[in-house]
Amino acid sequence: MSSERWNTLVLTGANGVAAALALVFLAVAGRLLRPDAYSDFAAALSIVHLGTFAIINPLNQTIAHHVARLRAMRIDAEVEAARLHYLNAVWRWGLPLLPVAAALAFPVARWLRIPSPLVPFLGFAILFALVHLNVERAVIQGEQRVAPYAVNFVSESALRLLFGAALVLRLGTPSAGLTGYFLSIVVAAAPLTLARGVPAGRPGLTTGGYSFTTVFSPLLIVSIASAAFQNSDVLFVKAFFTGSEAGRYAAVAFLAKALQVLVLPFSVMLTPSLELAKDARGARRTLTRLCLHYAASAAAATVVLAVVGETFITLLYGAAYAPAAHLIVPLAIATCLSALSYLIGHALALKGRLRFALLYLALAGVQWLAFSVQHRSLDAIPQVMIAVQAAAVALLALAFAASQRR
Repeated sequence: MSSERWNTLVLTGANGVAAALALVFLAVAGRLLRPDAYSDFAAALSIVHLGTFAIINPLNQTIAHHVARLRAMRIDAEVEAARLHYLNAVWRWGLPLLPVAAALAFPVARWLRIPSPLVPFLGFAILFALVHLNVERAVIQGEQRVAPYAVNFVSESALRLLFGAALVLRLGTPSAGLTGYFLSIVVAAAPLTLARGVPAGRPGLTTGGYSFTTVFSPLLIVSIASAAFQNSDVLFVKAFFTGSEAGRYAAVAFLAKALQVLVLPFSVMLTPSLELAKDARGARRTLTRLCLHYAASAAAATVVLAVVGETFITLLYGAAYAPAAHLIVPLAIATCLSALSYLIGHALALKGRLRFALLYLALAGVQWLAFSVQHRSLDAIPQVMIAVQAAAVALLALAFAASQRR
């Protein structure tokens, strides 16, 4: 078995376990909170997911790309300097933004009709902690140390379930579950940071000819679009539907969007694999192979949800969430299309195809406008997502094919 296939299998297994643990955490919170309170919890998590896809993922992939480049150039000694450089940047820029986040929590709470601004603020705090954790993960990813990456991914999800469920059971509020999530990230990041050293000062960094902005800018645009595609629906429903409707929709959406985890091992392998491809033909084969493997796994998972999804919603969350269970299949299809478009867009971004990234972002805007037109029925939301996502996959596939002919 090739190392790439083995690494993909390990990452797929780890992400599957992590996704299952995360889903149990969401279900426990749904069981312990009423649908209207769960909608507040889900809105904060959607803020986290939005920031993760929009900012953390491109940052993670750019750092991993940089580390992989340093290793390919056989200047491994600079990997640690790169790690410390990025961690210092996170703290230097992140800490001053926390007061801004605290102030922003008040209008966000009003817009989403959340009683306490503490709920969105905790979402922002979780994002900051995740940025630090994902810098550490990105270095491991770039070094292609799959086992430590997989262990950390699973352990954070297990800690999230442990801390989050315990606090929600004890306090019975959305803020309690979010606090448990924050603590799980801190505990998961601690061994990675302490094992390699805490950043101090501003270490020198030899870039090896690497341009951070050249790689990061297209990835950022693609990731903002992907974040809007995959997470704006829960926030939109929270803002324009009743609390109970929003809570039920969020429960079904989170179960369907658990399929997003299937694309993670393929996106993790995409960055170093494209970097090591010798020519355009090799890059095309790499992307095609990863897309086909992802599509097969996503199709199988969607079939499973079609058979047991509605029953699963009732078993996980309870009868209070059953009225929205019929949305599980269309939301799963939309999720899989969105993940596939992200994978293709990610490959284009790594090649610096900024025009195609902007096209992807424009399609995300189209989806939000379509939501605004079709906001009278919950059933219309996933239908809009499927139509726009299918168009995005087709356009990005054509764009990638065109880029390979140049």
